[in-house]
Amino acid sequence: MEMKTKWIAIGIFLGLWSASAMCSDILEETNLYAGLEFKYNNMKPQGIWNKFFIKHHPGFVFYVGDKMNDYWGVDAGFDWTTEKSQSYTVGATQNIFGLTNNAAQNELVTSKIRLKSGYLDLNAYLPLQKLISSIDNETYYLLATVGISFTKPSVEINTPTTTSNFDGFVQNIKGVNQRFVRLGLGAQGMITEFIGVRAMWRWANTSQIHIKGDSAALSNYNHLFKDNYAYSLGLIYKF
Repeated sequence: MEMKTKWIAIGIFLGLWSASAMCSDILEETNLYAGLEFKYNNMKPQGIWNKFFIKHHPGFVFYVGDKMNDYWGVDAGFDWTTEKSQSYTVGATQNIFGLTNNAAQNELVTSKIRLKSGYLDLNAYLPLQKLISSIDNETYYLLATVGISFTKPSVEINTPTTTSNFDGFVQNIKGVNQRFVRLGLGAQGMITEFIGVRAMWRWANTSQIHIKGDSAALSNYNHLFKDNYAYSLGLIYKF
């Protein structure tokens, strides 16, 4: 069923791309470009996980795209976050995740996470000249995007002992590959004939990111984050 959903999503995206190209009055031309952005993700952990994971996840985005006419384009890209860790001390006899720490001592738990994502976006452009007649540069645009992200969360949780029931709870935790919707708003413009700037705000349904492990009790806490609100700024190179 998941594989069928994946191919349906890809089919819809390719259909939109083909439809946009057919409507273009400059089919004989290509406007290919590549971009690199710094991205700041604000993705708050859900519930008790806020003690184990940070909410700020800086990273980078690389993408290639084709602006097929003044109003439509597509991007395919890859973004990733830097690996971030956080420590939390589980006290002796402390109850957490419905479990009581039975190690008879405090346990310093260290958690790490890194996200890697591939994505496909359909872009809608609005030339600023259409809104502000005094602008004489035809390469300034407002930008709205809709797409799908294919994300792999790399999750690691370590405890100093292997004797507590809490250690058994987090043992062999792994991130699960996930697909979710992403939306964006922003602006871009060319500084020179070949170099431009793009700034974006994005929302992504990262509340779908979840984990799996050996403990059956993990199913009650397997969703790590709330939705992501991200900001990015970077350069575009037009071929």
